Amino acid sequence: MDGKALGTVEAKPAGHSLVGVEEQSIKYVTGVPAGLPAWHKPLPFCYESTGSETRFTNRLDPDPRSRNVFAFHRPETLLAWVQESGSGVPPLSQRLRNFPPLAKAKLWPAQFEAITNLEKSFAAGRPRALIQMATGSGKTFTAVNFIYRLVKYGGAKRILFLVDRGNLGEQTLKEFQQFVSPVNNYKFTEEYIVQHLTSNTLDTSARVVIGTIQRVFSMLKGEREPAPDLDDLPIESAEKLFKEPVPVEYNPAFPIEEFDFIVTDECHRSIYNLWRQVLEYFDCTLIGLTATPSKQTFGFFKQNLVMEYNHEKAVADGVNVGSDIYRINTAITTAGSKVEAGLFVDKRERATRKVRWEQLDEPLAYDANVLDRDVVAPDQIRLILATFRDRLFTEIFPGRTDVPKTLIFAKDDSHADDIVRICREVFDKGNDFCKKITYKTTGESPKALIAAFRNSYFPRIAVTVDMIATGTDIKPLEIVFFMRSVASKNFFEQMKGRGVRVVSDTEMEQVNPGIKRKTRYVIVDAVGVCERVQTESRPLEKKPAVSFDKLLDAAALGTTEVAAVESLAGRLIRLERRFDAEVEAEVVQTAQGRTLSQIAKGMLDAVDPDKVEEASRLLALEEQGQNEQSGSGVPPLNYFDPEAPVAFLSGDLPHWRQQGTTYFVTFRLADSLPQAKLNQWRQEREKWLADHPEPNDEATRREYYDLFPQRLQQWLDAGSGSCALAIPEVKTLVENALRHFDGQRYRLHEFVVAPNHVHALVSPSGEHMLSEILHSWKSFTAHELLKLAKSAAKSGRAVPALVPQNSPQSGRAVPALIFQNNTVWQKESFDHIVRSPASMEKFRDYIRNHGGAQSGSGVPPLPP
Repeated sequence: MDGKALGTVEAKPAGHSLVGVEEQSIKYVTGVPAGLPAWHKPLPFCYESTGSETRFTNRLDPDPRSRNVFAFHRPETLLAWVQESGSGVPPLSQRLRNFPPLAKAKLWPAQFEAITNLEKSFAAGRPRALIQMATGSGKTFTAVNFIYRLVKYGGAKRILFLVDRGNLGEQTLKEFQQFVSPVNNYKFTEEYIVQHLTSNTLDTSARVVIGTIQRVFSMLKGEREPAPDLDDLPIESAEKLFKEPVPVEYNPAFPIEEFDFIVTDECHRSIYNLWRQVLEYFDCTLIGLTATPSKQTFGFFKQNLVMEYNHEKAVADGVNVGSDIYRINTAITTAGSKVEAGLFVDKRERATRKVRWEQLDEPLAYDANVLDRDVVAPDQIRLILATFRDRLFTEIFPGRTDVPKTLIFAKDDSHADDIVRICREVFDKGNDFCKKITYKTTGESPKALIAAFRNSYFPRIAVTVDMIATGTDIKPLEIVFFMRSVASKNFFEQMKGRGVRVVSDTEMEQVNPGIKRKTRYVIVDAVGVCERVQTESRPLEKKPAVSFDKLLDAAALGTTEVAAVESLAGRLIRLERRFDAEVEAEVVQTAQGRTLSQIAKGMLDAVDPDKVEEASRLLALEEQGQNEQSGSGVPPLNYFDPEAPVAFLSGDLPHWRQQGTTYFVTFRLADSLPQAKLNQWRQEREKWLADHPEPNDEATRREYYDLFPQRLQQWLDAGSGSCALAIPEVKTLVENALRHFDGQRYRLHEFVVAPNHVHALVSPSGEHMLSEILHSWKSFTAHELLKLAKSAAKSGRAVPALVPQNSPQSGRAVPALIFQNNTVWQKESFDHIVRSPASMEKFRDYIRNHGGAQSGSGVPPLPP
């Protein structure tokens, strides 16, 4: 570029393995001839390519890792990256490790957890991540929050938000327009440009681009005038517009680095056939959002599931409303027709997460001619709707006088016309009562019809095919009526999910005079789809015929029957939705501070196979630890006791101490972090400490550790400073010091000596204090390391010439072991009281999987 070298390309014949060529590329980028001008030495970029496959390594990244790319980046992009690095701007991969604390104020707990876990995935350098959250639990709002942080703090240049349909793009744009920054109170669209793609022209000043995957595919193909209804067609139908799934070719107007991130909403339909080419064309991080996972989705996102939040948890948290299934079973016989109707109960046993994800599968097509044959004939439509009318106010919603907002799914547009006509006749109502909302609706726009269905009294019943099947938000909806079958359980889950959304009392009463609370929704199944399609979200109610009193009696007698426990939990949640503030306060007082939803959530956790399996595993670990210690002279493991006294030791850092507990400690080399980062960190921490004066409760202490030590861990893992602990001689010295008094002054459970810091799990014994143990480790090793450095400097030898290959400083020369101002360790250490066996296991896993730098994981138990 401009006469100066930027990187290398190693060309190989087709079929040649490229991963094995990387060592050859390293020799090229580090061995630049002295007379060759270069923008950066060693050269920062290297490609290996066969013409049909290309791999790329950006050596400006903190942990350079090769990856497949569709094509070569533009030279001007590579030059911009180098110039940014030269001016002190860290690469995007580095910036993703340094997010500020996430504010909890406007987020549901599940949303906070999803964003936190996603940012941990970014920090770990994972190129794909999957967020599974139940329909109605705020996936789009969650996405807008993390996108804002990616732009604001990560410096993301441009982010693509992919949706299935044009109306979902409009809905997503509204989320961005309504989002208010927690930092400066600006709306997202006031601070940054957000483009909703309605043509094939990209606004290069936009930081966020919202569009359908169909349109982006059309843009990649270079089409200037695509089909006018391209955004409104379902993905499956849109495929028919393209005669053949021609592979995407490189488009110079659309370089592979155009987007830093792609967020794909309801991603399970975006990873098949020609659509997958769109996602894999761009060199960026992929983030999937779905309520309906499949094995294909799980595999596409490399099994990096950063959040799993199912419908049952959402109901218990008050994020969704629960459901009932009402089955209308019809059969055409030679003697005429008959109807059987009543509540349907799903009798499946719940499985663990591992079993569920192994069983997930998603058929991609089905034979529409085989399905729905019993509900297409006009006489059958009439019979079904008459049955629905007769049972509506007695069995489905007893006591109601107005038809609840109802959405009917029809097989096709002609079928929808028949249903609308017959529905008006059966209920003896006018045109406003029941309307069709499909792409073929004329006269009134589908957008206006959806708005009326959402916000006005009429229509009471809407009939659609698949236009409102995914994403469209109709909060007051209380009945989802299936008069068509569905083979895809993911699509079925989306269709059912139209009813799960919670709604404010004001919005509910606006379209339902006299009805203030939405306590549940009902799935009316006229085709047996609930029996055939086994989806993940199921009603909590398993014993509809058992009275509430009898369920309470069973609980009082200690029942562990899953169906009874789930049914009682569901009833408690619905009951709470009927309370006014006064009754709710009385319940909380009687239940010693717990709401009915919290009680129900605890009941669901008690029969959750994942929670039961985890509790059993932790109990076994605890028993194993106690057995190992019996007769050893070492006291049994003790964890944080919220009732016991906690000592507070002041210093530059706060330290909490409790007698007899176990600690997770970190101490680091003096040069392990850049001064600018430390200053920023200290300022934020000082403000937090000023806002949270002692004494602190456990929740406040936990917040401190999440906000400060955890973030510092990410910075340490980036590998700043001399990383002297990666030198084998130095590492061995520190390891021996840690083991020296194990079994006498303390019990050392696990430890790791990383290139610039040390982690250890340690339980002080007897009268020995943690401060004394840490001082012993650091003072002894500092004395020995300074001696070693002085000896190395005197002899002029390097210790050694290169840091080992698995170090973050791989390939960087260490001319001598030098400690500025004779200071080896940072003055203070970080320490965290281990709160529980689960917390202990979490720290063990962290140490054992610590970036390939394990040195003392799996410390054997002390002999008896």
